[in-house]
Amino acid sequence: MTEQQLSLSPQDLTNAVLIFSSALSLVFQDKQGIIISADDERIQLPEPTEKLLVFKLDESIHIQKYEGDLEIGSVVTLNSSEEESE
Repeated sequence: MTEQQLSLSPQDLTNAVLIFSSALSLVFQDKQGIIISADDERIQLPEPTEKLLVFKLDESIHIQKYEGDLEIGSVVTLNSSEEESE
């Protein structure tokens, strides 16, 4: 890849986020999500965390820190106690 191919504008990043979010909202049912790894040097979060929960709720995609025992790649269905903790 050339240097030009690697440089992304803020609009490129916004487009990627919107497109990916749109795709996930078609894949997930409401209150459904997946545990993913945050152990990647490209992911820079305010607090270090090993796992994230990515889920659909009320037609929006949400991301939150996950500290449970489920393995990365586990598909989850939210219950009311998990929704209240957001």
